[in-house]
Amino acid sequence: MAQETKNRVVALARKSNISEMDLLLKSENIQWTDCRYHSGDTPLHIAAQLGNVVVIRYLLNISGTAADTVNVTNLAGKTALHEACQNSQPDAVAALLSQGANARAIKQADWTPLMLACTKKGEKALACCRLLLEVGGPVLLDDRNKDGWDALHIAVREGDTKIVKELLAAVTDLEKTSSKSKNGRTPLHTAALHGCHVVVKQLLDINNVDCSVKDSCGSTPLHDAVRSGSLETFKVLVEAGADLTVINNEGYGILHMAAQTGQIPVLEHIIKEVGPTSSMCSKLGSKTTPLHCAVRAGQVQALRVLLKFGADPMILDSWGRSCYDIIPEKNAIEVEKVLNSIRK
Repeated sequence: MAQETKNRVVALARKSNISEMDLLLKSENIQWTDCRYHSGDTPLHIAAQLGNVVVIRYLLNISGTAADTVNVTNLAGKTALHEACQNSQPDAVAALLSQGANARAIKQADWTPLMLACTKKGEKALACCRLLLEVGGPVLLDDRNKDGWDALHIAVREGDTKIVKELLAAVTDLEKTSSKSKNGRTPLHTAALHGCHVVVKQLLDINNVDCSVKDSCGSTPLHDAVRSGSLETFKVLVEAGADLTVINNEGYGILHMAAQTGQIPVLEHIIKEVGPTSSMCSKLGSKTTPLHCAVRAGQVQALRVLLKFGADPMILDSWGRSCYDIIPEKNAIEVEKVLNSIRK
C-alpha cells in the first residue's frame, strides 16, 4: 500500500494536483523525496521537467532547505535543475536557483545544468543559460564532461548563435574559447563539422582563435568544414587564413576529404578556386591521391568530377596500387564502369 501511495504522489505531481498530494503525504506520513519512479525521479524532478513552479515551491516549502532536498538526485545523478535545463524551463530554473539549487551539480558522465541547457535552442534555452550564468558566474564554463567538452563545445554544436554569444560574453579568459576536448577538438572544430558558418564567424572574431589548429587526428577545422559539406563554412575559414595544405594523420588533405565524403560543391570549389588542376594528378605529399579516396569510398560523382579536371587513375599510391587496383566499399559496379570508360 505504501508503494502505491508513493506512485500516486509522483503521478499527482505530474497532474499538478497539490491538494490531494498534500493530503496523501500527511495522512501516510511519508516524505516526497521517498516517492520515486523507476528512474529515481521524484515529484520535484517531474515538476522541473514540466516547468511547474507552483509544485516546485510547494515541495520545497514543506521540506525546508535544511535537508538540501532541492538538490536531490535520481538514478542518473540528475537534480531537478538538470531536468529544468534539459527541458528548457526557465521559470523552473529561476525557482530552483532561488532555493539554493547547485548550478554546478554533476550528473553521470559529468554533465552540468549549463551543458544540458546548451543542448537546446531558442529563447527559453537562452533564458536558462542566462539564469545559470547570473547565479553561477563564468566558472560554470570551466566544467567539463567525461569527453572533455565544456558548455561552449556543446553550444556551438547546436548552432544557436544567441546562446553562443551569451557564453562568449561570459568568458573571462579568451584562451578558454579554444579549449580542447580529450581528443584535441576545439569549439571551432565542432562548429565547422556541423556546418555552423555563423558560429564559426563568432569564434573567429576572437583574436586568439587558431583557425588551423589540429585535433588528435591531425584534422583542422577546415577538414571538418569539408566533411560537413558546408561551402559557406569552408569559405569563412579560408578567408580567415586557414592553412589549405594541412595533411591529417591519415594522410588526407582537404581535397582527399572532399573526395572521400562526396561533398561535390566543396570539391568543385577547391578545384576551381583554391588549387590548381594539376593537383588532381599528385599525392600532395600524401600516401594516396584524392582519386584513390573517391574510388575506395565508392563516391561515383566525386570520381567523375576529379576525372573531368584531369585526375590520373594510373598514378600509384604508396602501396603501388592504381585506382584500378582499389576495391570500392560501395557502388563497385558504377565505379568500375566510370574507370573503364576512360581506361587507356
